[in-house]
Amino acid sequence: MARSTDVRYDDEQWRFEYQVRPYLKNVPQSELDARMRALNRNLIFLLDSARDAVPERATFTSTWWWLKKRAQSLIEYETRGLVPQLSGIEVAPAPPPPFTPKYPNECSFIVRYGEAAWLEPMLEEGRVRLAPAASYTCDGLSLAQQDDELEKPHFSLGDGVRIIDASGRASPIIGDVRHVRPAMANYYVLCASTEFDARLFPLFSNNAGAPADACITIWDVEAFAERLERAARDLLPGWYCHHNPVQYFDPRQIELRQRIDAGMSKDFAFAHQREYRFLWMPVGGGAAASHVELKLGRLTDIAGLFAPDGSCFAGRAQS
Repeated sequence: MARSTDVRYDDEQWRFEYQVRPYLKNVPQSELDARMRALNRNLIFLLDSARDAVPERATFTSTWWWLKKRAQSLIEYETRGLVPQLSGIEVAPAPPPPFTPKYPNECSFIVRYGEAAWLEPMLEEGRVRLAPAASYTCDGLSLAQQDDELEKPHFSLGDGVRIIDASGRASPIIGDVRHVRPAMANYYVLCASTEFDARLFPLFSNNAGAPADACITIWDVEAFAERLERAARDLLPGWYCHHNPVQYFDPRQIELRQRIDAGMSKDFAFAHQREYRFLWMPVGGGAAASHVELKLGRLTDIAGLFAPDGSCFAGRAQS
């Protein structure tokens, strides 16, 4: 395994931690297999020298956190007397990106993948479409986009939780306890990524299955956010606008003091996307109903259109 000879690859410590709290012991076999596939996919996308430099305590931005999760999942297979029988994940080798952040999750620029036919009007006229969070469960979306954006379930080991009934008696718990943090309402969202990665283009395919053929890179995130908020003000009066990189979490082991938010947190299975999002939440009641079309005006001063090979064919080519 790559990096297994590095002193920061602490298999002994990770094994001890898991034996103290075997948080996967009640996970069904099918879910354990899905977890391993997600971890292997993320490792393909996320192992690099920039993340090697980040300590494990920084969680999903660190190489060592991901390797620990994989190692502990393998320990659970070992405990069950099994060897994971998983098909290989086919991802083309990553060509050098045309630009990179200085460190993981820097967010000095953001990238939105899609079809040139839609992204060109975004660049030239500032046409932006906000989607209701509930719409991301639609079958017509690519697998990279499908998720329940209104609820973020996570679990606690059943033997570490006590449920007391009205008479004061403890009720037995079978398996694990499922927690859900629902959004307070259906909200609007616009998604992007914090990195240019040629391997992401095929994941964001259109309804016909064709891979994304372009991306728009926003070089000034704050200026873009201000224009979004200004354009949405009349259409969404009283709605709270917020933008941030998505925080990824392990649904089977929440980190100490980690806060799960339905709008800004996602299952770590999606971490290879390195998502950044803009969110509009209703404050005085109401909910997102249908898509909202915004027109921000020309964005060529803060953005450029790029092909999958990293060449810029319209707008601003660099920060």
